Amino acid sequence: MPENALNVLNALERNGFEVYAVGGCVRDYLMHSECNDVDIATNATPLQIKSCFADCKTIDIGEKYGTIAVAFENEQFEITTYRTDSAYTDSRHPESVCFSKSLADDLKRRDFTVNAMAYNPKCGIIDIFDGCSDLKNRIIRCVGDPKTRFSEDALRIMRAIRFSSCLGFELEEKTKNAAFECSYMLKNVSSERLRDELVKLICGKDAAKVLVEYARILAVFIPEITPCIGFCQHSRYHKYDVWEHIAHAVSSIAPDADARLCALFHDIAKPACFTIDEDGTGHFKGHAAVCADTAQSIMKRLRFPAKQTELVKTIIYYHSDANYTEKSVKRRVSKLGQKGFDLLLNLQCADNSAKHDFCRQRLEGFEKWRSYAKSLEEKNACICLRDLAVNGNDIKALGFCGADIGRVLQNLLGLVMDERIENDYDALISAARDMSA
Repeated sequence: MPENALNVLNALERNGFEVYAVGGCVRDYLMHSECNDVDIATNATPLQIKSCFADCKTIDIGEKYGTIAVAFENEQFEITTYRTDSAYTDSRHPESVCFSKSLADDLKRRDFTVNAMAYNPKCGIIDIFDGCSDLKNRIIRCVGDPKTRFSEDALRIMRAIRFSSCLGFELEEKTKNAAFECSYMLKNVSSERLRDELVKLICGKDAAKVLVEYARILAVFIPEITPCIGFCQHSRYHKYDVWEHIAHAVSSIAPDADARLCALFHDIAKPACFTIDEDGTGHFKGHAAVCADTAQSIMKRLRFPAKQTELVKTIIYYHSDANYTEKSVKRRVSKLGQKGFDLLLNLQCADNSAKHDFCRQRLEGFEKWRSYAKSLEEKNACICLRDLAVNGNDIKALGFCGADIGRVLQNLLGLVMDERIENDYDALISAARDMSA
């Protein structure tokens, strides 16, 4: 256990209180995983906690529920009084809590057995719900009745499948059945909380499996998923239905939030664009633009940051255009920047990796264009307006004004990237004069 966490436990014990590290930090310790946050439970009341740490800064982040944050040696620890909960009327918070002197009372209100263990250096592991066994068997099981746990806070459904994705665990049968049965309750959960769990889920190592297995749960708050489930693509390139293809694309790209969101939504509106030839071949003409708009709509609804939403929308918009030339790569890099173009190539690689094996032959070509784009940066090629040998003032001096200045600069940049003129002041000014004619 981190030294400062031990010091916090020792401080409470010196004052005569019972205290344990609880929840995820114990689970992570037993799994030999890095533990970033140590949550602490004690029989001390909030006022007694404050008294024990009178020399430290304390924050009442949830005193009503028994939680006090203590700033100790530049680290912050959440310390919560043992408690029992009353009914949950808002599907998130209990109507009231009753402080308890029993660790068992506190542990039995927790979500899953693997999160309902406690640890103290003197007592060792306290495991009254057999969480160690579930860890060993890689199982997510609710503490007590699953329907009760999910009714108390429906976000626990998302937490369950997120743990399945990130840890590679299976949901125990009763827990799984209750997750589907109670999934309608997710409509009562805030967009922000759903968003945060979704991002963690899609970045998990078993994301593809979980996305396919629990698609109907995700569709409660992303209904755009439903038409994709089981939708046959009728294409020689595809071996999966639309949703399975999306799931495998997600797992084929780096576990970065931006990248995986691009993969998650890159084909989300394909069914709405479907047509089929007389020979039975399916087509999805124009789907990239429709999927980009749909992704934007979903991300706005889930309150993703505007900048991230715009990035994902833009990358998806271009993802089906892979017939690159040196000129088109310059324009893509100019539009997206080096990082954006790299993300686009990553999405296109993931997209093709989730098709029939022969489509993977395209990956070599994408790597070729990645190297070419990098070479543009290394030789300081002119690919954006700030690289031009002229600026807005130069164009204004020629008599242009307002939006025409930007139009002329963009046209000049296009000429340079297409290698029709040199990036030379005199050549650019001459070309600009011709544009005024």
